[in-house]
Amino acid sequence: MAKVARVMVAVLVAVGLLGGAAVVAAPPAVPAKSQSALALASSEPLPGNMARLQQELAVHSSIRYKILVMDDAGGYNLTDYIDRVADAWGEPAPDTLLLVLFAKENYNIRFFMGANLTQQGATVESMLKLLWSAYFPKSQTGDVAGGLARLISEMNYEYSGKMGFPPTNKQITGDAQKAITKWVNQYLHPFLLRTQPDHVRADSVGVEELRMVGENLYEITYMVQPAVAKGSDWLSKGKLDERGWVMGITQEVKLVDDDGELQVVLVNQ
Repeated sequence: MAKVARVMVAVLVAVGLLGGAAVVAAPPAVPAKSQSALALASSEPLPGNMARLQQELAVHSSIRYKILVMDDAGGYNLTDYIDRVADAWGEPAPDTLLLVLFAKENYNIRFFMGANLTQQGATVESMLKLLWSAYFPKSQTGDVAGGLARLISEMNYEYSGKMGFPPTNKQITGDAQKAITKWVNQYLHPFLLRTQPDHVRADSVGVEELRMVGENLYEITYMVQPAVAKGSDWLSKGKLDERGWVMGITQEVKLVDDDGELQVVLVNQ
């Protein structure tokens, strides 16, 4: 089926190493679609920080990820091969980013974006920029899984409904604020899931204040609207106002450098 005839609007682009192998008559079969986000169809394990990749894939996000790792495309054009994967898998869905990596091509990568991502502002150019800044620096040093983890983290930050901060301490800028913003979204958004039990579920969450309290130490003050008026765990964590919001919930965090990327660690629970 031609791309222009697709019901689900998507954008496809090829990135990575220069050049490509010639098209052959019989491309390799597309592996069966996996139910998990990561499908390893290569002969070798994915190198790098797999724990970090699994952690990022487990983060609550409005973006779904489908990742296929192949040995190669059997001499078939890499860009055309991801189109075969998309046809066989029925992906990407509107909320999905499909990634195909080729191990024997130095983990060269192709991507296919669902329509929701483009509606949220993602473009071919912005995706290429993220690949070069997040994925390739890691993958080219052997940490392919870590590169994917960083790419997913950046995608979630940019395009997965960031929770904005109110005006805050001017000392908190750049990478520090970005790292904390990402953490707040990952930490608070799961409480909004309908699958959560009523006593921990929230109807809405928001950040009241972010301030620096020491070297690499920050205090986040946030507010929660509990899903139930009685029996909610949130009622003991702050002050209930007349609107039904629990205000003034605080969490202290510390920023630590993790291989050149700032990560948030809880100081108290």
